[in-house]
Amino acid sequence: MGKEEKLTEEENRIFHLNYDYMWKKLSTTYYHVKNQTLEAADIKGKEELPSYTNLSKCRNPQWKPSKKFVDKIVKFYNCNLLPEIDTYQFLTKDLSKTDTSRYRNRSAADERFLGNYYGYYYSAATKDKMNGAMLKIYQRDKILQTRMITGIQNEKEMRSIRLKQLFEKDTIEKEMFDEYFQNLEIENRRSYYYEGIAEVTGDAMMISFWGLDEEHRKLFLTLNIDCFTPRVKRTYLGGLAFVMTTGDGPFDAQFFHMCLERVKNAPFSLKDERVKNILEIQIEDNHHAVLTSKKDREWFELLLNKRKDEKTRRER
Repeated sequence: MGKEEKLTEEENRIFHLNYDYMWKKLSTTYYHVKNQTLEAADIKGKEELPSYTNLSKCRNPQWKPSKKFVDKIVKFYNCNLLPEIDTYQFLTKDLSKTDTSRYRNRSAADERFLGNYYGYYYSAATKDKMNGAMLKIYQRDKILQTRMITGIQNEKEMRSIRLKQLFEKDTIEKEMFDEYFQNLEIENRRSYYYEGIAEVTGDAMMISFWGLDEEHRKLFLTLNIDCFTPRVKRTYLGGLAFVMTTGDGPFDAQFFHMCLERVKNAPFSLKDERVKNILEIQIEDNHHAVLTSKKDREWFELLLNKRKDEKTRRER
C-alpha cells in the first residue's frame, strides 16, 4: 500500500479555517457532540466523526490531518449544513466568505411547526379591510405539507364550526374545500385554496403554494425564525410573514405582510387596529419593500399578551 497523500500547507490552512467555521455555524463543539450533551441534541451524523482524540488535535492549526480524516469531516458537515460540499471545496474554498448562502439542514419534518394557524392580512381591494386566512402544516412522508385558505371575509366565518371542522381533519383536499366553499353565503365566496410544501432553513421557513383554480395562482410565504433555534423545544406560536402572490391569467403580482397565529382560542378581530398597524409595509425610496424586525417583535409580543389575557380570564 502506498503512503496516504499529505495536505499542502495551503490546504491545511483552509482546512482549519473551515473546520472552525463549521463548529461556529453549528453553535456547538466536538466535545458536546462526542459526549452527546443536551447542547448537541439536534446535531446529526455523529457517527461520521473521527475519534475524540483526533478531533482534539485540530485545535493546533499546524496539525495536518489525513485526507481520510477530512472526508469524514465533510460527511458530518453535509449531515448538518446545506448546500452540500465535497472534500475539494473544504480544502480550497473559505466557506465563511459565502456564509449567507449556507444554512442548517432542518427541513425534515420539524414537528414544532405542525398545526393550524390563523392568518391576517390586508385585502387587495382596500387597505382599510383586513382579511382572514387559515393555514395547516402537517407531516406526510417526512415532509412538511401545507394547506391554506385565504380571502375569509368576516369574523363570523373565521370562528365558524365548519371551518374549524375542516382544519381538524388530518389533511385537506380540493374536494373538501369545494364543499366548504359552496356552503358559504354568496357574498363571502371570495376564498382561494392553496396546497404547498414548507422548507425550514437555518433562519427562515419558506412555503411554496400553488392554487388549484383556473387562475393558476401561486403564493410564496417567508417567515423569519432566526430566534426559534432547534434548542427551543416549545411549539411555534406564530410570526410575521412576507407574502408574494402571482397569477397567470392575466399575469399579476402582489406582495403583503401576513400575521400568523397558532390556533388555540378565538382569533383576533378583523377590525383590530393593533394588527392593522403591524401589517403596514415599509417602502424604501427604491421601491424596496422591507419587513422590519421591529414589526416582527411587535407581533410576537401581541401574541404573548393575548395568551396572557386569555389565561387570566380562564382563572377568574
